[in-house]
Amino acid sequence: MRFKYSGQYDRSTVEGRREGMRRLYRQRCPWATASACETLRYHLPFLVDFTWQTNEVAKLLAASQRRAQIVTMLLDNDVFICIEICAEAIQEVFDNPCEFPNKAEFFKCWSAFLSLLKALRNTNAKMTHNLTLQSFLMLFIASLILKASLDQRDTHFETRRLFLSADDLFLAKTFPIGQAERSLVKGFPHELFEKSKSFMGQLESAAQNLEYFASKIR
Repeated sequence: MRFKYSGQYDRSTVEGRREGMRRLYRQRCPWATASACETLRYHLPFLVDFTWQTNEVAKLLAASQRRAQIVTMLLDNDVFICIEICAEAIQEVFDNPCEFPNKAEFFKCWSAFLSLLKALRNTNAKMTHNLTLQSFLMLFIASLILKASLDQRDTHFETRRLFLSADDLFLAKTFPIGQAERSLVKGFPHELFEKSKSFMGQLESAAQNLEYFASKIR
């Protein structure tokens, strides 16, 4: 799924860009009468797309001679603003009473996702090279897990089934990531792909990793 975030709007300021992009994004959003699941199923594929693109930009910048400016350049990038706009729309689902399978576990991981996103936006600290790449990679992986978790049903839960396997991540063709990411994932404090881990355990580990990286940035 691709969102064309370029368009005719005021690009002279960050806020001008943000408002123009928000207007473009919301033009096709589901109606207010759509269910929580329908709304989330609309937004989460975009979130996966945006976080993957940001992760790719991070890798390109890391490989260039502009490592010292990587965080500033990422935060000023249109696609990071798209992540924030998409996150705003997803959060609105929880601003009103709603119910769907996994809501409590989903919301815990989602809240941790927002914590890291806000920590990145507000950071004034100098982030290490690895912390930067791990943080943006974790946003992408978490968005994949959240999207996959929404497709589960109470009556079809399998105790040892992960929402996202290591092969799903590293062998994917739609949103490919390279071998370099394997070493970054190994550096995550909480294991995501243990074969004995349940789907709930994976959501929990994702939330813990998101909170960990947020705490390192604040």
